[in-house]
Amino acid sequence: MIVVNDGSSDATEEVLREEESLLFLKVIHTKNNGVSSARNTGLSHAEGDYVIFLDSDDEMTEDSLSVYYNILKERPSLDIVIGDFWKKYPSKEKLCHIYKDCSETAVYSEGKKEFNPYISRTMGTVWGKCYRRVLFEGCTFDKELSLCEDAELNCRIFPKAKEIAYIPKPVYRYYYGDSSTIRKYDPNQIKKYEMALEILLKYRNGVLTGFVNEFICNVYNVICVNVICNENNPANSILKIREIKETTEMPVFFETFTEADLRNVPLKHRFLVKMAQKKNYKAIYRISSLYNKK
Repeated sequence: MIVVNDGSSDATEEVLREEESLLFLKVIHTKNNGVSSARNTGLSHAEGDYVIFLDSDDEMTEDSLSVYYNILKERPSLDIVIGDFWKKYPSKEKLCHIYKDCSETAVYSEGKKEFNPYISRTMGTVWGKCYRRVLFEGCTFDKELSLCEDAELNCRIFPKAKEIAYIPKPVYRYYYGDSSTIRKYDPNQIKKYEMALEILLKYRNGVLTGFVNEFICNVYNVICVNVICNENNPANSILKIREIKETTEMPVFFETFTEADLRNVPLKHRFLVKMAQKKNYKAIYRISSLYNKK
């Protein structure tokens, strides 16, 4: 287990100092260089055949390592294993099935295409997956990105994988609260997303076309709900509606909305995109405000 303490300001360093004697634990202390740099540091110290990512505010399920081990023992040719996850809200927990039509292990390879790994719910994050480590040779996280870095890396990693499996078992517990990155209010968030999406656009071809379009639609929803209509945004309703209009008319969104296949976009995200296509900015504001309060 490699723990990268990326300049934490709480008691993390003290706790790690006490545990560093554990034989299975390698602790690396760095300055606060950001999530991409921290993950790259962890990758540079990894020596095993496979890599699993765990964010500091989440958990792996109790049997996740056994789940990964068993499928890899059964199918050693797998390059990536994808599992389901629990979404932990402040007052409840929800089991999220990435592929609701798959009740058994499904495989994607040159000879088998039992599911489509190139969707936003799969490629949007690096957590909840087990990767063959050699896939990261020549591929590291973009240190210039503080948002969407997972998706950008997966655009380079997934096409390198010869065989991918999905197992309908939860392997991760994702904590969704006000402290999570996408829920925090940051007035510079829209510019950060715009920069990341401009980079993602270069992957919009071949098997990645649908994913990139779908991911951009989902980011649009995050901006409307968690940034513009965030309760901590001091702007009044008129200014928020104006910002929704300006965001919708950005080329990266406007052009995507005209060509995106919305079938893989979550239903509530799909609704906001349809409102955007109709330029109904007031409706987007009202709906996003309601979503943000949930």
